[in-house]
Formats: sequence, structure tokens, C-alpha cells
Amino acid sequence: MVRVTRVGGEVLNLSEAEIRGDSLYGTRVNFILDPYITLPLSDVARLETEETSYTGPVLAGVVGLLALGAVFWRYVVLPAVYD
Repeated sequence: MVRVTRVGGEVLNLSEAEIRGDSLYGTRVNFILDPYITLPLSDVARLETEETSYTGPVLAGVVGLLALGAVFWRYVVLPAVYD
């Protein structure tokens, strides 16, 4: 999501924002009637974007896989070795 502050102070929240040439294209978030908007870059005073971190989900996935491997080892491999 991109937060756009226009020169006049109006704040717009856009998803799928894209700059082509000298215009900003995007889709307004939570706007029903006409969500698509095109702004000339001269009307844009400020752009803010969300930062996405993949560290947490990746670490959670690795820990989950290790736990699954430990359960498999404990209940499948070890009983087969000692039978």
C-alpha cells in the first residue's frame, strides 16, 4: 500500500500504485464508486510505502519444519531402529 499526500494536503491510500511517465496510477483502498486514479507527479507532495519483512514468517517456517522432523524422527525412525 502507498500513502500519497497531494500538494493541497489531501491524503490518498493506494494499492497497486505504479509510476508511468509523469503520472502516478493506482487503485484507492476502500473506495467503491471509482477506485482507479491517475495523478500527475506535479500534484504529489509525498509518497510513503509499507515495508515488508520476511524474517518472521521464514523463521517460523524453519522452526515448524524442524519440529516436524523431530516428531517424525521420534515416532517413526527410532521405533523402527529398536524393533
